[in-house]
Formats: sequence, structure tokens, C-alpha cells
Amino acid sequence: MDANLQSFDCISRPAATTAVRALLLDGLAPIDTFAEAAGKSPRTVLLWVAAGMPVVRFGQTPYVPVAEARAWLLKRGTTDAAPRKVGRPRKAAV
Repeated sequence: MDANLQSFDCISRPAATTAVRALLLDGLAPIDTFAEAAGKSPRTVLLWVAAGMPVVRFGQTPYVPVAEARAWLLKRGTTDAAPRKVGRPRKAAV
């Protein structure tokens, strides 16, 4: 048995569950937390996941492996695209 898990024998069951969960989720962040830390919306993070950003699922709950996601974002880089024009285009002069 792992030395970290042996120390949970003397802890109450809810506290042990929380401690084991912390060990399992070490380095992982829920989508909402990752989005807030990145200054983006959860929808943007889900778009990144659809584009290939690493994600780990426990059941139906997605978690972002922070170190791998950071490397993915840095590798992806930024684009130097021109800013989008707002509004409808003008009609051509006749």
C-alpha cells in the first residue's frame, strides 16, 4: 500500500475521501477554474478542448491537466490576424 494512503487509516471517512481526491486530482483543474485562471470563458476552454487541448475525464466531469494545457497553449501560440470589423459592410459606391 502506498505510504500516502496508509496515513488515512486514522482519519475520518469524509476527510480521507477528500484527501484521496486531492491526490487523484493533483495538477488537474475543472474547466470553470481553468477558464477563470486563464481569463477566458468556460466556452472558450471547451473550444480549446475540441481543438485538441488535453483533458482528463473522471466520469462525465472534464478536468484540465494544467501543465500539459499550458504547454499546448504555448505551442499553439497566437495568431497575428487582423482585428475583425464590427457591423455590416458598407455598400459599394455606384
